[in-house]
Order: sequence, then C-alpha cells, then structure tokens
Amino acid sequence: MTDSETTLELAADPVSLRLVRLVAAALADESGLDFEDVEDVRLAVDELCAAVISATSDGGRLRVTLKHEPGAVTVDGVAPAGDRPPRLDPLSAEIVAAVTDDHSLTQVDGVCHFRFVKRHASDQA
Repeated sequence: MTDSETTLELAADPVSLRLVRLVAAALADESGLDFEDVEDVRLAVDELCAAVISATSDGGRLRVTLKHEPGAVTVDGVAPAGDRPPRLDPLSAEIVAAVTDDHSLTQVDGVCHFRFVKRHASDQA
C-alpha cells in the first residue's frame, strides 16, 4: 500500500461529523491500525472537529484532510474562525491526549485548525 490522502469539504455543522468519522475510521482500518486504534481515531476526529465547528462562523465550511500510510493516520482540519477560538473542555482534552500520538488545536489569522497523528502501537518505538 502506498501513502494516500483524502480531503472532505463539508458544512461546518455537527451533522457532518458522522461522515468524517466514517471516512477516518475506514482509512485507519485500511492503514492497518487495530480495532482499538481505529476507535481512537474516531474519538479524536469527533472531539477535534466538534471543537472547530463550535468556533466556526455560521455558514462556514470545514475541510478535513486525512493522510494514511501503513501503520499511521494524520488528520488535518481547517475552518473559518468565528467569535471565539476553538477549545476542548478538560475532559475532551484528556481524551484527545490519550488517544493520539500528537495533536494541536489553534486559531491563527481567522482560521481554526486542528491536526492529529495516530500510529499503530507497534510503530511507536
């Protein structure tokens, strides 16, 4: 299998999360992550997309780019910023930290951005 990238552009609306979760889980599975890792990807996508969507201006679009390679998935999301920066509540922050190998959530120059990486446990030496 070679590296692959998939980009989704959707309404920045909670209803869109279902599609992003499904695609992220499918790509995580395709990259060889085990069941637990696939569920971790699904959780991280849900929490980080929700944080960005809640901070996005009405009518904004969410663009999510998912890159998968053998044993790893990287997910980037961007959307126009609204009145407040994106943030994770304390429990969500703990969840994302526990289920990803690396993550960020920022707002710069009117754009909300998140990124996370999930690697198969055996690939984290």
